[in-house]
Amino acid sequence: MAKTLAQLILLARQSADMENDPLCDDAEITVYVNDGLRDLYLAYTTHYTDAYLLSQAFTVASGATTAPLPTGYLKSRGVDWWSGNRWIPLRHFNWRERGSYHSGRRAHRIDTVIRLDPIQLDLSGIYQIWYYPTAPVLTGPSSALDVLMDQWSDFIVSYAAAHMLTKAKLDNTQQTNLMSYVLEKLAGEAERRDSEPEQAPDVEANGTDEAWGF
Repeated sequence: MAKTLAQLILLARQSADMENDPLCDDAEITVYVNDGLRDLYLAYTTHYTDAYLLSQAFTVASGATTAPLPTGYLKSRGVDWWSGNRWIPLRHFNWRERGSYHSGRRAHRIDTVIRLDPIQLDLSGIYQIWYYPTAPVLTGPSSALDVLMDQWSDFIVSYAAAHMLTKAKLDNTQQTNLMSYVLEKLAGEAERRDSEPEQAPDVEANGTDEAWGF
């Protein structure tokens, strides 16, 4: 079974050799655990771009150019527009193109909304955004990691232990090295998976290499 918050706290104490040290209480270690979980989640979704990916449809009314981001939004992978018979991926808005003529719709983020351009077009229609939700958070002692994060829980434990050792003004080099090793291993496994024949390359909209991620 996946590790619970209580188990992660205990493992962090053991890893830092601070099992009976009152310097860091459970509430503080919980913060470290969740910070480590967030960093692991960001690394995981960077290398495994299909993991945790969600989509949400939205409608833009005639005369409008924006739509709110989904609740719990972290970062995007792209936006599609329903042309009437198929979904068409939109390119990311490029500031350098603002004065040039083009017929294609563009999408980008401004603050808490999705902005569509160019505004000279009728941008009304049905769209869908592909996005990652915010990282999971462990709240109670029995709350547990999901299956994917549990596979790399050594990073979370080392992250928490390193911060505990830093507070205690002790050497955290071993924990930091383990964190780096786990991330390198994660990246390596993702690269090997994507090199398999059945893995199609991730192609940007309209054949461009403009990176998404607003």
